[in-house]
Amino acid sequence: MKTFSQVYRKRRGAVILASAALLAMVLSACENGDEPGSAASDPPPATDSAAPTESSSDPSEEESVSESEPPKVDPSKGVEDDQKLTSMTISGTVEEGVEAGCLVLTHNGTTYGLFGSFDKQKVRAGAEVELTGQVDKGIMSHCQQGTPFKVSDFSVK
Repeated sequence: MKTFSQVYRKRRGAVILASAALLAMVLSACENGDEPGSAASDPPPATDSAAPTESSSDPSEEESVSESEPPKVDPSKGVEDDQKLTSMTISGTVEEGVEAGCLVLTHNGTTYGLFGSFDKQKVRAGAEVELTGQVDKGIMSHCQQGTPFKVSDFSVK
């Protein structure tokens, strides 16, 4: 009669062998560009990225792009002022956001994430405020909650 450890070693060896075989099959499928369980497909045709996709009859309409200097973009600042954001006023009770350091305010059923330069000692969770600013969907933030609202002025009620 075999002991428990002999049976265990034999089964463990079989499991390791089966796992290695499965891993080899998955890796060989990935190496071929196929996903396991899917049919092989031809790669998309190569395109010339330098070729224009749309031609313009007026050469003055083409934008000039300087390849020597990349554009300077700071996504935390949102959209540029020349994009004419409409100013609006919202009011309500400021609440803590789901992420640390984030503030939100719900006004007329819409939740706004609060951004911009304002006194965080006065505009804080629990404060009744009236905020003037603009919705700015171009702002990138870790807050992940509400429509981004860039505060330009505030008053505490």
